[in-house]
Amino acid sequence: MQSKDIIKVLENPEAISFMNSHIEDDVAMLSLKYQGKVDFNITVCLQLLAIYKKAKKKLPSFWRYKLALDARSYEQSSSEAVAAYKASFIKGDTFLDITGGLGVDSISLSKGFCKAVAVEQNEELHTIAAYNVSKIHIPIVRVLGDGVTHLSKVKVTWLYIDPDRRVGDKRSVDLNYLSPNVIDLLPLIYSQAEQTYIKLSPLYDIKEAYRQFSNLREIHLIAERGEMKEVGLVLSNLKDTECQLHLVDVASGFCSELSWSALDGKVTASEYSKQKYIHIPNALVSKASAAHHFAGVEVVRHMEFELFFSDCVLSAGFRNFELLHHGSMSAKMLRKILQNIGIKSINIIVKGSNEPADLWHKKLGTTDGGKYYAIVCKGKKKAVFIAKLIS
Repeated sequence: MQSKDIIKVLENPEAISFMNSHIEDDVAMLSLKYQGKVDFNITVCLQLLAIYKKAKKKLPSFWRYKLALDARSYEQSSSEAVAAYKASFIKGDTFLDITGGLGVDSISLSKGFCKAVAVEQNEELHTIAAYNVSKIHIPIVRVLGDGVTHLSKVKVTWLYIDPDRRVGDKRSVDLNYLSPNVIDLLPLIYSQAEQTYIKLSPLYDIKEAYRQFSNLREIHLIAERGEMKEVGLVLSNLKDTECQLHLVDVASGFCSELSWSALDGKVTASEYSKQKYIHIPNALVSKASAAHHFAGVEVVRHMEFELFFSDCVLSAGFRNFELLHHGSMSAKMLRKILQNIGIKSINIIVKGSNEPADLWHKKLGTTDGGKYYAIVCKGKKKAVFIAKLIS
């Protein structure tokens, strides 16, 4: 979709009325029914409608105000909930986003500044983003150009960078392959910005951050509905302050702060030996490798997988399960055990393999769902844990 075609549809009252009336309908059926029968570009309208169906949860304001977007910019954008969390601490006098994109983050962040500027070098994306901020009257200046060049000319309170992680058709975690290359930019960053937020892949190793950035002051691990969304690094010119980790799930309300030194501990790895409970850390605790910090009691870690065992129910950062059975992976034996317990529906978690859960349901004669779980560990020592979710 071209930006001019998107905007033309969004400025058409008939097209807007059409989308409002058909947001719950099947897009393919709408195409068959209305092609050539309306006075607006039905193809672009239906492409927008397909994106809005998904955007209602991730970007509710974009649906509510019928803001412009395309499939690629939608997939790469933060959710509004994640952007709102970042806006809770990124505040000050002047703000510069040198990787403007669709503008979900900068729209939210700009509200905490006296002056905000977002720079985007892609003309089509810039046109879409500029249209959006004018439509909802957000006080941010959108600039078409090179963000690094713009940064070299101004000094700001906060700098925001969301480097492009695409390398050809693949996505990279290595900072040396990102665009712009934030490692090469560090001298310019430190000279022009008091504080900087760098948005990185949820797969990025936070220990690498500590090694690569001498002025690292905060690491924000951000999840939504139990899924890691991004690793955010805050660089600052402040001296002699220890790096702090912030673990936040913007949907569940889980929130915790700990110092870098709190990660020094570790959990003893051992074979399961008749503990009463099994615990699975949430995405944030797992990402931070902080199970020892959140457990608060003596726990034992599985020899190969992120499974923890204890005789207590843990209060935060874990899903807790009561162990009902631990044994071999014999499908025949497991089917009999499940029948004896009266379990017909069970959730399957496979560790150490990409084997689909459906394959195990066929073996066990079960369906997916309920409060019971089969945790299949396909490591050096193969075993299955049958457990009941407690909390």
